[in-house]
Amino acid sequence: MRESRDSTYVVYDGPPLTSRGRYAWRVRVRDGAGATSDWSAPAEFEMGLLTTEDWSADWIAHVVPDLVSEPEDLRPSRKSPALRRRFNLSAVPKRARLYITALGVYEAFVNGARVGEERLAPGWTDYHTRIQYQTFDATPLLREGENVLAVRLGDGWYAGRIGPWGVHRYGDGPALLCQLEVHLPSGEPLTIASDDRWMARESGTWLHDLQLGERTDLRAEPAGWNAAGFDDSGWSPVSMRASPGSRLVAARDDGIRVVETLPAKSVRAAEPDRHLVDLGANGAGVVRLRTTARPGQHIVIRHAEALDSNGELYVENLRGAEQQDEFTLANTGPVTLEPQLTFHGFRYAEISGVDGALDASSVESRVLSSATRLVGSFTCSDPRVEQLQRNIVTSLRANFISVPTDCPQRNERLGWTADLQIFAPTALFNADLTNMVAKWLDDMVDAQLPPARTRTSRQLPPAGRAPGTPRGAMPASSYRGCCTSSPATFACSSACMRRCTATCASSKPTRRMATALAAATATGSAWGRALTRRSSARPTSRTSPTCSGASRRS
Repeated sequence: MRESRDSTYVVYDGPPLTSRGRYAWRVRVRDGAGATSDWSAPAEFEMGLLTTEDWSADWIAHVVPDLVSEPEDLRPSRKSPALRRRFNLSAVPKRARLYITALGVYEAFVNGARVGEERLAPGWTDYHTRIQYQTFDATPLLREGENVLAVRLGDGWYAGRIGPWGVHRYGDGPALLCQLEVHLPSGEPLTIASDDRWMARESGTWLHDLQLGERTDLRAEPAGWNAAGFDDSGWSPVSMRASPGSRLVAARDDGIRVVETLPAKSVRAAEPDRHLVDLGANGAGVVRLRTTARPGQHIVIRHAEALDSNGELYVENLRGAEQQDEFTLANTGPVTLEPQLTFHGFRYAEISGVDGALDASSVESRVLSSATRLVGSFTCSDPRVEQLQRNIVTSLRANFISVPTDCPQRNERLGWTADLQIFAPTALFNADLTNMVAKWLDDMVDAQLPPARTRTSRQLPPAGRAPGTPRGAMPASSYRGCCTSSPATFACSSACMRRCTATCASSKPTRRMATALAAATATGSAWGRALTRRSSARPTSRTSPTCSGASRRS
C-alpha cells in the first residue's frame, strides 16, 4: 500500500511491470479531518509488449513489381494491399490479444469483424525512430475451427502525401507487423504472427491518400476476403520486409476515432445527378452515404469548408489537396459507402452520380478526432459566447488528428508548435488530451537532429535535401525560414522537426512551450477557467453574461 498527497498522476510503486502482466489496484481517500473512505472496487490494467524480444512477428508487405520508368509523380498509384492468414483453433480461446502496427495505416479484421474502433492507426510518428502499436482484445471474435486474421493497408503519413512536398517522405509503401496471442482452455499458447505464411493481393482501393482521398472500384474488391471460408488460392505469398529499426512503443492515447455523427442539414440539387450537401458545421472526417446501387455506377464525393459566390464548393484554398472520394459500385441493392483510409476538412459535400433525388437522411458527416473524450463544460447567459465555445470545441476536434495541426483541409495539416503553445491550456480544459500531447512532445524529441547535424536556413541548398539529412527528410525549400539562426523566430512542424537544430531545440521559446504544456496538463482546469473568464469579461453586448465552466479529469 502506498500513501500520497496527490490525487492525480500518482507514480506507480508496485512490483516490477512485465510484458503481458495483469495488475489490480484500488484506492481510498482521507479528508482534511482525517476521515478515511472505504476502498474502491478493484480496477485492472494489462501491460503490452515491453521489449523487442517479446515480438516474434516479422514485417511483411505486398510488393507488385514496378516496371514504370516515368518520374515518381507521374506513376500510377499503388492499390491498397489486402493481407490475410488462415488458422485453426481446437477450442474457443480463453483469452486472445492482437498486437498490431503498420508502416502506413491499417484496418484489421478477425473473421470478417472489424477489430477496434480506431481510424488511421497506428497514427503519425517519426517512423524512422518510433512506431506505435495497438493492443486489442480479440477473444470474442475467435471461434473453434477455421479462423482468419485479415488486414488492409493504406499509405497514410508513411508513404502518402505530407504537406505540399508529395509522397514517400518516410518510405515508398505500407507494411504490416502483428501477432495474435491465443490462450486455449487447455493452457496451450498459440501465436499467429505476420510471417511468410500470409497471403496477399491488391484490393479494389486504387487511391488511399490523406490529402487526395480514397478511390475504390468495388468490382475489383474480393467479396468476403476478410472472413473465414474465403478461397485465397489465387492470392500471392507476401514479401518479407526488412525491419525499419525503429522502437516499438504502445500507443499512449485512444487514437483517432469517430467522435460525432452529424446529419445533413440540407441538400440542394445543382444538377439532376449532382447535389450539394450542407452538414451544418466544419470538421475533420468523412461522408457516410447510403444509397441504392447499380452495377458500374460511379459516385464522386468532393469536400470543402465553404461555398463560393455562385453557391459551388470553394476549393481554391485546398491547393493540392483534392479531398475527393470515388466509388464504382459492383452490385444491385442498398449500399453504405464510407472511406476508411483518409480524412477531409469540410462542412459542404458535393455528391455526384446518385440516381434520382438525394434525401438528407442518407448523408452523414463522420467526425474524426484524437480528442475522443470531452471533459470541460461551459454555460453562459449570452448565446453568442456559448456559440463561440461550441466553435472552439469544433475547431479543437478538427485539428487534433494524431498530432495537433494547423488545419484539416488544405495540403498542409502540419503540427506547428506555436499553434499548440497558445492553444494548449484551452484544449486541455475542454478535452482529455494529456496523453496525446505527451506523445506529440515525444515526436518532437525524436525528430531533432544531433548537434553535429546543426543547420540553419542560410546554410541550406536552394532545393532538395540538405547534405547529410536522411532519406524521407523534407526538401530544404520546405523549411527555409522555419528553422532559422534566430531562436526568437523558431516555429517548426512535427514533420520538419527532423531538420531542427540543437540551437532551436534548446531555445527559450521551445523550453517555454514545454513548460507551458506541462503546466497546462497539471492545471488545465484552472487555466481554462481563467481564460474563459478573461475572454468573457469583454462581451459584445452591453449586458455582462453570467458564465460558468468546469473541467473534470478521471
